[in-house]
Amino acid sequence: MAPLASSLQDPSLLIEKAYINGEWVSSKSGETFEVRNPATDELLGSCPESNLDDLNDAIAAAEAAFPLWRAQSGRARARILRKWFDLITASKVDIGAIITAENGKAKPDAEGEAVFTAGFFEWFAEEAPRLYGDVVPHSNPTSRTTILKQPIGVCGLILPWNFPMAMGARKIAAALAAGCTVVAKSDGLTPFSSNTLALLGERAGLPKGVLNIVTSLKNTPKLGLAMCESDVIKKISFTGSTRVGKLLMKQSASTLKKLSLELGATLPSLFSTMQTSRRPSRALSSPNSRSLAKPAFVPTESTSRRGFMTSSPSSLSRVSRASA
Repeated sequence: MAPLASSLQDPSLLIEKAYINGEWVSSKSGETFEVRNPATDELLGSCPESNLDDLNDAIAAAEAAFPLWRAQSGRARARILRKWFDLITASKVDIGAIITAENGKAKPDAEGEAVFTAGFFEWFAEEAPRLYGDVVPHSNPTSRTTILKQPIGVCGLILPWNFPMAMGARKIAAALAAGCTVVAKSDGLTPFSSNTLALLGERAGLPKGVLNIVTSLKNTPKLGLAMCESDVIKKISFTGSTRVGKLLMKQSASTLKKLSLELGATLPSLFSTMQTSRRPSRALSSPNSRSLAKPAFVPTESTSRRGFMTSSPSSLSRVSRASA
């Protein structure tokens, strides 16, 4: 048993395998990589170093599962997503412990991410039955144009480490609600969060092959390239740096693949002198003191009328010390 598992109320939530075609498997090469606590360097466990053979198995499983999954009604898919929401909510404390251990978030933030994660499944459980089409007037007065929304096929998802479960949930829940199947590549720093999510999906009744997760650290660039160049995978979703996003677009060009990219998400801030200095100071400093300033809502540039800026530096210093 992994050291982290022994500290959980439900030790079975922590799995040191990849998830392919409804089974928890090792890499075909037998290679693994270590997962460590970023704060203490404590060894938490290990996961398979998935290679191209493992990825191809995952893609084949998702392709085989697609016809039956897309044939399910939106309400049938919604029932599974809703059950998934319930299971995540019930496991909030253990999920928070896993996220804290492998990501380094404070306990309130980690448990908050568990709640955030559950919300995506609740939302898309409601949206799944509402995949309406449309009827559009035609140039011929005796005809109508009917628009039907259809699942695109197998989706390749590349997940980040900063919100390892919530960003996975946002991508996975949306794809599954639409009737797509999924091959996800979890981040090598935080694979346990994604595995826990897959396990709870399995318990919720998700059919085999609908969701597949490969785990890797050193093979990440090779797997990303193979996902982009695959003729089976019809869409890529990625959260990460702008540099890698540009690379994925280039690598996907040969297959004219659709991409959804969340890149380099830092943001400017604008404050009014009508506010007190403490409130803007807290808003500026709080994101920068969380997760090594890697949340996708970190202020990088601030603009204000004169007055706030004269009192801001000392306020920022006080708030930053309190946050730390």
